[in-house]
Amino acid sequence: MFERQFPRLDGFTKAERIGMTARVSEAISQAGAWITDFHLYSNMLRKHQL
Repeated sequence: MFERQFPRLDGFTKAERIGMTARVSEAISQAGAWITDFHLYSNMLRKHQL
């Protein structure tokens, strides 16, 4: 069987967390993709699975 694989996006920024989350979400949406899962590790680290 074939297992579906998704790209993984890891990153960090010094920008404000809530505003940056909205920007990333909008950019992914405009690209026609969607977020399947995310983890907030701290105020500074977030992982998105596309």
